[in-house]
Amino acid sequence: MKITKQFPLIIGFTLIFATGTVGCGKTSVSGTEAVVSWVQVDGETAEIPEFSASDGGEITSEMERLNKETKVIKDFYEETKSNGTKAAIRTRVTDNGRFITTDTVYSRPALETDDGFNAAGNNENIMTLVYDYRNDRAVMCKDALEILGIAGDQLSIDVNSAYVNAGFPGTITYTDMQGFVPAISENDGTSDGSSDKKEIDTDVSIEAIYMKLRIKEEDTEMEQFFRYDPSDMTIEKIDPETEFEA
Repeated sequence: MKITKQFPLIIGFTLIFATGTVGCGKTSVSGTEAVVSWVQVDGETAEIPEFSASDGGEITSEMERLNKETKVIKDFYEETKSNGTKAAIRTRVTDNGRFITTDTVYSRPALETDDGFNAAGNNENIMTLVYDYRNDRAVMCKDALEILGIAGDQLSIDVNSAYVNAGFPGTITYTDMQGFVPAISENDGTSDGSSDKKEIDTDVSIEAIYMKLRIKEEDTEMEQFFRYDPSDMTIEKIDPETEFEA
């Protein structure tokens, strides 16, 4: 299969505060110093995560960084509602003893665009947010890439190679990193330092990356989701609805 030139990986980072009051539902993970609550949008509770201190104390600046990111989902929810449809938002909250991880899948009914692109997956997205409560540190996609030691364009190349090697049909025309799975490695936890204001500990690793890929087959384009393993550079197709079941 011929490999076409890859487009650079695009990762969007919203830097505007999320607004809205904390919803009625609250998901607490025992033994941590933070909780995840749901946000209310126009009086309706949606599973849009909001991080806060478990003891009712002051929210740290790192928690605020995570809460800013969810404005993307809130805007998506409001836009979909204004168009007369309803967004589906579902969040899974997990804790591995070091990180609280929220994986939010948000989608709306497929809408045909001007170019006829109306694939079922084109209105569905994933957002992963991670709070390292041992170090009070937010971990997002750009941090995950830093931990892996690669840039976004290299990730696109690696994912394309894994896709071709796995024998999947069609050609990748667009790549989008949407989430990841943090893990605790077997290193001793000492840090070599980082240019970032908060060091990336060497005992943190990235187990997997969630990618949304646009695949072209003949005259058809479809956006599909994949889980990429950076350790052995393998890839598998996933369904977000079942991948993030509680």
